[in-house]
Amino acid sequence: MSSSTVKDRSAPRMAPLALEDLEQTDRSIIEPLYESADTRNILMTLANHPDLLREWLPITRYTFNGSKLKSPDIELICLRTTWSYKADYEYTHHAKLAEGRGLSIAEIDQVPLGPNGSIFSNRQKALLRAVDKLLDNRDLPESEWQELSHHYSDAQVMDIVITCANYAAISLMQKSLRVQLEEGFQKHPHFHRS
Repeated sequence: MSSSTVKDRSAPRMAPLALEDLEQTDRSIIEPLYESADTRNILMTLANHPDLLREWLPITRYTFNGSKLKSPDIELICLRTTWSYKADYEYTHHAKLAEGRGLSIAEIDQVPLGPNGSIFSNRQKALLRAVDKLLDNRDLPESEWQELSHHYSDAQVMDIVITCANYAAISLMQKSLRVQLEEGFQKHPHFHRS
C-alpha cells in the first residue's frame, strides 16, 4: 500500500453529526445530553448509528452514575481502563471530570502507575489490580475477587466488572472511529509523556 493511500490515523473516520441533522425521535434522546456534555464529539459520532446509541446510553448512564460504586472508584476504573487502551479522548475528558468526582490531582497523576502508585490506599490498589487483571486476562482471578470482597459487596464487584467492560468498549469505539477532542480541549499531559 502506498503512503498516499494510507489514511491519517488522527483524522476522524466519520464526522460527528450536527444536532439539527438528526431525526426528531433521535434528537429528543440526544438533545438533553448534548446541552450539558463536553463530550459532544463522541455522542454525535455515535449518532450516525442511532439504534446503537439508544441501546448504549442506558449502560453508560448506569456505569457513570447509577451503579453501587462511589464516583471516585468509577473514575479510577475509567481512567485506568482508558489509559491502558491509550484512549486519549475518553481519558482527557474523565481526567477533567475526576477531580470534581472525588479524585485528587495527585491520584489522577498516578493512574498510569496503576496499583504501584504510592498515593493509593489499599482499597484503591485492589481496585486498580482488578482492572489490570480484567484487561490483561479478560477475567477476574479468584485472588483479585477475594481481595475486592474485603472492600466491596458482591454487587459492587459486579459493578466494577461492568464499568471496566463499558469503558473498554468506549475506548475501542473512540480509537477505532478516531473521535477527535472538541475545540478548546487539549490531550491530557499523560499522552504527551507516553
